[in-house]
Amino acid sequence: MDVILNKAPRSRLGISILITLVGVWSSVSQAVEITNIEALIGQAVASHPLVGTARAELYATNQELDAAELSVFPAPTVQSGYDGNNGLTTSIAVRQPLWTGGKLSSSIRQAYYDDQSALANVSDQRNQVAKNTVAAWQSYVEATGLQQI
Repeated sequence: MDVILNKAPRSRLGISILITLVGVWSSVSQAVEITNIEALIGQAVASHPLVGTARAELYATNQELDAAELSVFPAPTVQSGYDGNNGLTTSIAVRQPLWTGGKLSSSIRQAYYDDQSALANVSDQRNQVAKNTVAAWQSYVEATGLQQI
């Protein structure tokens, strides 16, 4: 969220910042007092789409890590069909590769590092949203101070 503050007249600066802050948090039902910066940051981090996207990516990488870890175990399969000569046929098989050339362990390591990267991305997005919120709040406080002069 980038707000260009230099192009707005000083009298409308506080109003435009306030409208921006209200627009950011209008989707959340609980109202937060504009002077409580900790609550503003918490609400921004909890409701911002960038943080939500990063959390969804983290969930996806968690699932990929689980799938990679489960790939080292035997994979059972059941097939059923109809054969003209024998009638109904059913086969049960268990597939376990004996040697994959390191493919399974490398896929687990890749999934683990992808998961760690997604976790770092969540923290990065949370920090970025918090910084943007603090910057907008500081601009609002400065603008209201200038209006009182």
